[in-house]
Amino acid sequence: MGAVNCNSDEVKIAKSVCNSCIHKAECRQWGLEHEYHGIWGGLTDKERRPIRRQLNIIVKEAGFVIPSTSLGNSSYQSDTAS
Repeated sequence: MGAVNCNSDEVKIAKSVCNSCIHKAECRQWGLEHEYHGIWGGLTDKERRPIRRQLNIIVKEAGFVIPSTSLGNSSYQSDTAS
């Protein structure tokens, strides 16, 4: 995944949504504590890094779940079957 251009139109639009959201503070805190990528609480990943260093927050990379190739045995399929 490439770096996000903090001045791109997409980032500006996302930040404008964040700035009008009543959950901005909670979202920002979540982003600082849990997220590497994306806009969270109006902050990009690049903007969150120095704040994490200042607050001594270490975020561990989330593991990726690889779906089973034998979906016939998965509980997901049985729970979602129509």
